[in-house]
Order: sequence, then C-alpha cells, then structure tokens
Amino acid sequence: MEELYGVGFLGSRALFFEDVVVIYMALLPLLLGVSVWFAIKARYKTHRITQMLLLLLTLVALGSIQYDIHLYHTFDKLVDVSSYPSKEIFYLLMVQTFFSMLTFVMWSSNIIFAVADRKRRALPGLYSSSHIKSSRRLGVVIFLTVLLTIALYWILYID
Repeated sequence: MEELYGVGFLGSRALFFEDVVVIYMALLPLLLGVSVWFAIKARYKTHRITQMLLLLLTLVALGSIQYDIHLYHTFDKLVDVSSYPSKEIFYLLMVQTFFSMLTFVMWSSNIIFAVADRKRRALPGLYSSSHIKSSRRLGVVIFLTVLLTIALYWILYID
C-alpha cells in the first residue's frame, strides 16, 4: 500500500503537488482579499487579471484533487487507510465536489457578467452594487469549498 503514496512536504501521504494544492487552497481567501483590495483602490485592471488568474489556478487545484482521489490513488484505496467510515468520506467527497462545481460556475458567471458590464460601461458604475452582492455570495461558497477541500485532504491523507 505504501507504494501508492508520495511523501508530501507537509508530512502526509499525499503527493508533493497535492500539498502545494492544499496550501494554495488555504491561502485562497487571503489572495481573494488582495484582489478585492485592488478593486477598492480603483485598480480595476489588476483586479480583473488577479480574478481570472485565481479562477484558473483554483480550477487546476480542484481538478488535481479530484484526479488524485478518483484516478491516481482511487477512492477505495484512500478510504482503506483512513480511520473514518467510508460512507462519511464518500458524502464529504460528494459535498466537496458539488461546492467545487458551484464555485466554478458562480465564479465564471461573475467574471462573464463583469466583462459584459464593463463593455457596456456599467462596471464600475451602474452595476457595481449587484457585482459586489454576487461577489459576496461567491466568497461564501469559495470559503466553504476551501474548508471542505482541507477537510477532505485531512481525512484522506493525514488521518
């Protein structure tokens, strides 16, 4: 069983890249805060670039976790070495997958609408308040995705 696992720099059974991913996910709320700060300081181009970059990095991070769980290690082998019941881990994985997809859909649509509103010269301006409201909802979903991803990592690779 040991040949399935790498030795991550966090001391887990995960591969090195998965340790990088979990650190990125833990830092994502902070990185998003910096991106929002750019918007508050009216540095809109930097805000747009950082949002698109963070979306792409998050997509790669969440995709690599799903790849590692489903294809590289396979879920059953990861569950065998965990101390948690397989049914609970499965439910956690399903909820984390749902929130990952919801994050991608909400974040993508938020960016698409922002680009369209910017072309109509309504952002910043007329649609700023609706953009802020949808971004706050997105922030909550991203935060839940981060928590679920870290919990899944903990259960499958550390505990």
